[in-house]
Amino acid sequence: MADLLRILKAMADPTRLRLLAILDIEELSVNELVRIMGMGQSRISRHLAVLKDAGLLAQRREGTWSYYSIPATVQDGGVLNAFRESQTYKTVVSGDGPRVRNVIEDRHVQAMRYHDKVAEDWDDIRAEYFGLRVRNRALAGLIPPNWTVADIGCGTGFLLLALAPLVKKAVGIDNSREMLRVARRKARDQGLKNIEFIQADMNKLPLKDGILDGLTASMVLHHAKDPAHTALEWGRVVRPGGKISIVELEKHEHDWLRDEMADVWLGFDDKELKSFFRNAGFEKITVERVVEECSTADMGARKTASVGIQLLTAVRKEQ
Repeated sequence: MADLLRILKAMADPTRLRLLAILDIEELSVNELVRIMGMGQSRISRHLAVLKDAGLLAQRREGTWSYYSIPATVQDGGVLNAFRESQTYKTVVSGDGPRVRNVIEDRHVQAMRYHDKVAEDWDDIRAEYFGLRVRNRALAGLIPPNWTVADIGCGTGFLLLALAPLVKKAVGIDNSREMLRVARRKARDQGLKNIEFIQADMNKLPLKDGILDGLTASMVLHHAKDPAHTALEWGRVVRPGGKISIVELEKHEHDWLRDEMADVWLGFDDKELKSFFRNAGFEKITVERVVEECSTADMGARKTASVGIQLLTAVRKEQ
């Protein structure tokens, strides 16, 4: 009874009801909520704290940023379902829904603009970030010569061009037109003719179910809005018995990489990484720390970051 009263009290405010309806659409940061609602940060934070204390919201910290969402335990609850049927909920979704979608789209656009902008210089940036050892570990043991393997977020082709000579067919997928332009040029210069280039979102791959024997992605998942959903999409296109090799950042606290490298997530710990792909239908999952750390610098603020790199390998479950 006390919990119910606390929930009802927390919901007895129009601003908090608005927040609940907005966060029922998408997990959002405080800064994003400020933009959507047109209110001051302190006011929004105060209402978020009340909703969190009532158990209606979950908070996720990424460095100094906080993201809020409705937890799974509340998603199917009677109170929230009743709220969804109300006119208040429908009014908020109708009014704020487009602004939420704009914020989500801006996340994607920001990352795409960044990679288009740095395409010509990406090899130098990448070399500073991580080197050949990471590439070689990512490809080791992945690839029988008759396989078709995709490199998701292939960029200018660092992994892809090393992969192509080893397999029957390589598929390079990236959402940046400029990155793909540079990769195509390099493939042409190297005489590689077994590569198909596709401009596409990593969350909506234009590939048939189970069409790939293998999939690799290097430093890509931390750009995903919803890594668990992205892992499901990658799993969809890998055949049973096929393999994946995923290179990712370890969890870190360098907030400024959001702006410098258009990162959405500040890396992942190994348990998070394993859970994404276990839930996506993979088994025999291993995560190992690559000895090399990636290093990058924010030249404007003279900041540097050294972050550990981890390699996940797994096999798609037989159906």
